[in-house]
Amino acid sequence: DIFEYMWLCIKIRIEKWERFFKFGIVGFIGFLINFIALYLFASVLHLWEWLSWALSTELAIISNFIWNNIWTFRDRKITGSDIFKKFIQFNGTSAGALLIQTLAGTAGTKILGETYRQILLPFIIVFLVLPYNYLMYTLVIWKKKK
Repeated sequence: DIFEYMWLCIKIRIEKWERFFKFGIVGFIGFLINFIALYLFASVLHLWEWLSWALSTELAIISNFIWNNIWTFRDRKITGSDIFKKFIQFNGTSAGALLIQTLAGTAGTKILGETYRQILLPFIIVFLVLPYNYLMYTLVIWKKKK
């Protein structure tokens, strides 16, 4: 019946938006971890610029893996012996994001100065890292099983 078909289409669309909304919340938590860690590593501990960006990004990647696995993609949750393998794979796909963020952040800080380090972070994440991550997570890490 046409109404059942329409309801199914609406339900599928809502589920996709719900997943993207959860992905956004997890990403925001990762951003906060990244933001605070970047400040601590670069401004408090005075680590090398590239190392500060890389370490803070990796902490966010670890957080994102945990929260996406238990919440955003819980219907495709990775468990048991697969979790270590998938975490390595997740880090591999996230290496692109880590590279993007480390290079763009380090270059941006060198060009604009340390004052703008924390301002650069959200722009790099939203415009470069977010689209890359969503694509990789959806197509590689938590892809639908056939």
